[in-house]
Order: sequence, then structure tokens, then C-alpha cells
Amino acid sequence: MFVRVLAVTFALGLSDIASAQADTARVRLVPRVRVPDSARSRDVDTAQVLELPAIVGGMDVAKRRRMIDSLDAQRRIWELRRPRAYAIRVLSMSCIQIQARSRTGAVLRDQLLVQDTSIVRRQPVPIPAAYEQRCSLAWRVDDLFADLGRALDDTTAAVGVSYDPAYGFPGAYWISHGGADDGHEVLVESFAAARR
Repeated sequence: MFVRVLAVTFALGLSDIASAQADTARVRLVPRVRVPDSARSRDVDTAQVLELPAIVGGMDVAKRRRMIDSLDAQRRIWELRRPRAYAIRVLSMSCIQIQARSRTGAVLRDQLLVQDTSIVRRQPVPIPAAYEQRCSLAWRVDDLFADLGRALDDTTAAVGVSYDPAYGFPGAYWISHGGADDGHEVLVESFAAARR
């Protein structure tokens, strides 16, 4: 019994450390990637998704309040800096999808072109090999904020997030309710302001 209590205490301590660090961390996984000329976009930024730790229960009230305040502040940054049009590809890192390769050998996944708040085009573009088996989500930046906001409103959930330093949107985050299959990780695999 003592060993079980010690293991749970250790896991909770690690989750608090990981969550506290995740709120400000942004790690580069791949150097800058070019968006195809057809998207007429500038360089795309890529990020590594945060590790999903073993979590038992949610977060304390003070931490949740700080994260909600941070989300509100980041949303204001997005509203001030948001480009009128942008290309984005969002991945669910908790999902595996096998997809056939194109004739050129590349795995293609849809990248969305969003103008104002509407998806105006979906175009298949190659995805980096590290993400070939991850499921894509047809999400705009507004969808990322909404999903993260719902998770922070849920007092049973634990959350870790990393925001994009230039635009303020959630670039990578995880949500857990404590069960092995009861959470998800989301990664903005590529994002670029687009010229229309």
C-alpha cells in the first residue's frame, strides 16, 4: 500500500512540474518548412507536441485560474496580430491513421486556407515523415481556442499548453482526465500567414 501511495504522489509531482513548464515552453522539432507556392505563404513554423504525463485528477483552482487568464491574454494577442488569411494544419497526436503514399512517395494531408474565420480551401500538401501516421483535424485557430477553453472549464481535466510566440494561438497542448485513454494531444504542425 505504501508503495502505491508513493507512486501516485510521485506521478502527481511530475505532472505539476510538467504542466508548469508546458505553459511557456515551445520546442522546435524540425527546421522551417516551406509551404508550396500554390499557398503563396511564407515559412511555416513547426513545433513538438507536449508529452502527456500520467495524471490522476485535475488541477488545483489557482493553477486553473492562471491558465484561464493566460488563455484570455493569448486570445487578445491573436486578435491583435491575426493575419487576414492563413494556412494551417492541425494534428491529433493521440490518433493513428495509416494513409497511402502518393505517386511521388509523399504522404499528403490537407492544409486549410482560412480567410477571416472561414475555411476557403483545403489543399493536400506533403506532411513531414514524423507526423505521417497522425490524424489531421480540420481546425482553425478559433477551434483551438474553443477546445482549450472547454478543457479549462472542466474541473476534472488537467491541461498543459504551449502558445505560439508570434501570434499567441495554442501551438501544442494536452488534455487529460486521468485515464489511459481519456485525453488527447493536439499539435499545430504548420501555420503561415498567407497572401490572397
